[in-house]
Amino acid sequence: MDLVRFIQYVVFINAKLRQCGIWGNTQKWVNYCKNIFQMRQ
Repeated sequence: MDLVRFIQYVVFINAKLRQCGIWGNTQKWVNYCKNIFQMRQ
């Protein structure tokens, strides 16, 4: 995965985290993002 795509991905996740934080699901999203990040390495 190249750097540009990675940055876009991080920005997307950041927006999702903020969105989900409103609903109190932040911890679930953090776990989800960690899983995806580990899969992509």
